[in-house]
Amino acid sequence: MRQPPQVDYLLDRCWPLAAFLVVGGLLPLAQILLWWQSQTMSSDLRLLVGAVVVPALVWSGWAWRVWSHWPTGRLRWVPGQASPGDGGSGGCWRWRDLPTGEECDLLGVDVALDLQAHVLLRLKPVRGRALWVSASRTSDPGRWLDLRRAWTATTD
Repeated sequence: MRQPPQVDYLLDRCWPLAAFLVVGGLLPLAQILLWWQSQTMSSDLRLLVGAVVVPALVWSGWAWRVWSHWPTGRLRWVPGQASPGDGGSGGCWRWRDLPTGEECDLLGVDVALDLQAHVLLRLKPVRGRALWVSASRTSDPGRWLDLRRAWTATTD
């Protein structure tokens, strides 16, 4: 099997994830507003409104936290370089965090969700917990297929 080419790919915040988080937070609020317009308010109904609005606000806060702390950086595949989790693939995955500039070797990259133009990846660092990142074709359309080849060739 041929080695995949060297890849250096920018991973940024995922816009489909943002859309999912916004829609997930707005749907309950829109539903309660439509319901509110069709009902007369009594004290019992106010409790029901609170039971929907409070979780929607909690969801919105959680969604903002996920979005603002979403990892951004560069994912690199370097063929011909040994790595701790090589497994015979003949190369090394590396992650460079953009905000801190910190770089680390990875044991591997798992594809959790593949939507062809957007991918949710689980990076397994040598030390520490797994890192969830997203890759999008729009970041670098010319290198997108190279990135796909690299993780396909190195996935167990």
